[in-house]
Amino acid sequence: MNAAGNNHLAPAGAFTAARFAACLGTSPQAVRKGLLDTPATGIRIIGGLEAAAWSLDRIPESLRKRLDEEALRHSYRDAAAMLAEPPKLWEPPLPLDKIAESHIGSAQKLREALRP
Repeated sequence: MNAAGNNHLAPAGAFTAARFAACLGTSPQAVRKGLLDTPATGIRIIGGLEAAAWSLDRIPESLRKRLDEEALRHSYRDAAAMLAEPPKLWEPPLPLDKIAESHIGSAQKLREALRP
């Protein structure tokens, strides 16, 4: 991993590869591969684990450009605003109480049949 040499907590404007990936709709591994030659700005504690974090001014130009394009596509003023906003939680397209009991029963049977 590209951990920060000084092992300091990252400043507020630094983000993990996973956050970059979530905004770009790609995998964190793909983002980390693009950041291999870029030293991290610091570390963030995510779920009790240390994760390398990069500030926007330190990431490669190609990644920065992709983030800027994605931010504009989603009507953010810039990449920093997009990255700073918490990720949206997934919601089902239809609430469970709007689905017929027979369909829920069929889905439960299918889940049980496919369970390893």
